[in-house]
Amino acid sequence: MTKSTKDFADYGKEMFETFAKVGFDPAKAFNFANVNDTTKAVFKRYEEFFALGQANAEAFVAAQGIVAKSVEEIGKELVAYARQDMEAGMKVGEKLQACKSVADLVGFQQEFAKTGIDQAMARSKTFADAVTKTAKAAAEPIQARVNVTVEALLKPIAA
Repeated sequence: MTKSTKDFADYGKEMFETFAKVGFDPAKAFNFANVNDTTKAVFKRYEEFFALGQANAEAFVAAQGIVAKSVEEIGKELVAYARQDMEAGMKVGEKLQACKSVADLVGFQQEFAKTGIDQAMARSKTFADAVTKTAKAAAEPIQARVNVTVEALLKPIAA
């Protein structure tokens, strides 16, 4: 036996004795049943995370549906307001023609301005409420999935 071969054999023997002292059993460490169980556990977790991702995607689709429906409703309201404003504009023209004096014109202008401001304030509140309601409704499915996802991701750490 050459010196390098003998050194290698001695090193192997020393490693084996060290493993034996600390209780390491290579037959148990490289047991195919352990590898099989580990592989099954890994694939099970993969399937769980795939299902988690799929459910998260469905929550985002649901949230987008809520937003799309709300945008459609707000659009319908805007069209209705535009129609009302057009009809009001026609009436304003008729009332302007009916003014007989500057005093009548100034009085009408003040009434028209007050009505316009009141309507604008009411409409802005309506739209702000609709946007807030939409944001809350769209956040619900996403928040639920965030809670489930965080719980699932922390599960291995707690176990």
